[in-house]
Amino acid sequence: HRYSFTTGANDSVGTANGTLGTGAISGGKLITDGTKTGVTLPATAVAGITGPFAIEIWYYATAPQGAYHTAFSFSDGTTAQYLIAQPNRDSGQGWDSAISVRGGGGNSSEQLMMGFPGDVFPDNPDQSPRQALITYDGTNFIYYWNGVQSAVTPTATDPGFNLQSMATHIGINSGSPFGDPSLNGYTTDFRIYNQNLTAEQVVMLYSRGPDASNADIASTLNPAAAKSFTDPLFQGQDPE
Repeated sequence: HRYSFTTGANDSVGTANGTLGTGAISGGKLITDGTKTGVTLPATAVAGITGPFAIEIWYYATAPQGAYHTAFSFSDGTTAQYLIAQPNRDSGQGWDSAISVRGGGGNSSEQLMMGFPGDVFPDNPDQSPRQALITYDGTNFIYYWNGVQSAVTPTATDPGFNLQSMATHIGINSGSPFGDPSLNGYTTDFRIYNQNLTAEQVVMLYSRGPDASNADIASTLNPAAAKSFTDPLFQGQDPE
């Protein structure tokens, strides 16, 4: 599923259209200010995703960004099961950028945090968006920021994590089950993949940027399949 906010909160590669809260969508951006809510996604956005997956967001956060402002959140409506991305989780804990995970059918007693310490979210003069991406292979989580893997906690283990169990509440630019504020800034692209991504794929997605076409993204995920659709040998027939 992909939300690029060029046609409201609609899903450009599926039918899991979102619902806009009190924020605004303008110029291909979902805009919130820390108090207004972003977009809520339906359960169909994660239906069937019980194994490997990846979540990618392109966004701009103002600086300074208050602690716990939420770029995206998946939860069962409680604080027992969630996956939350925050530009600045809490500087007191050394996590300026973090993605936190709890429950989901896996290690319900563990909270797994992956982040980048230091001032990695300064205000961009040109207000260009950044990429944050988490990928899960069925056992390990890996967090990337602007195509670079986090060296703080390169991998975190949580066998059995089930994204489908987070279908109660899925929010972009808000939606934390803790009631944390929305992102103070904007989101320009949000993607949910039903597969794990390799480091090479993450770098390629970063190089393609937030405005990559759906065809380019598909070729990054499965180059062989994408080639079969464009190869002259297959034109006019279904590739097998």
